[in-house]
Amino acid sequence: MAWRGQLSKNLKELRILLCQSSPSSSTTRTFIEKNYKDLKILNPKLPILIRECNGIEPQLWARYDFGVERGVRLEGLSEPQISKALEELGKVGKITISSSFSSPSGHDKTNGMKQESKTSGTDSNGHPATSVTNTSSTRKAVIFVKNYKP
Repeated sequence: MAWRGQLSKNLKELRILLCQSSPSSSTTRTFIEKNYKDLKILNPKLPILIRECNGIEPQLWARYDFGVERGVRLEGLSEPQISKALEELGKVGKITISSSFSSPSGHDKTNGMKQESKTSGTDSNGHPATSVTNTSSTRKAVIFVKNYKP
């Protein structure tokens, strides 16, 4: 359970969506009743939003750096399975999306992620462009940046 105290380091926001009365949300309601206080004590600055809406399917959403979000459907899951889903969302937050290039100010914006770079022709203004592909995560982000030469 040590991972619970690490959530605020990996997540920017945690949202739980559920119905106030449906049977499909009953385990989610019970999970919140038993775990909200501990999660908030261990992560006082992490926004934990509980959104109730009549007839909605229970879901757990995590927001990471750069507005990246990932969600899990909780319908049919037991309390330990919901806890495991939350743990997995917290682990995903350790991987951040970044680009690997030098900014005009000279500061390097890499964070040690495995990336592939290749020159891919020119942009619309005729400047050389570089394609940076993040190969560390299951999603691949392709970022086109202009080569900066002072």
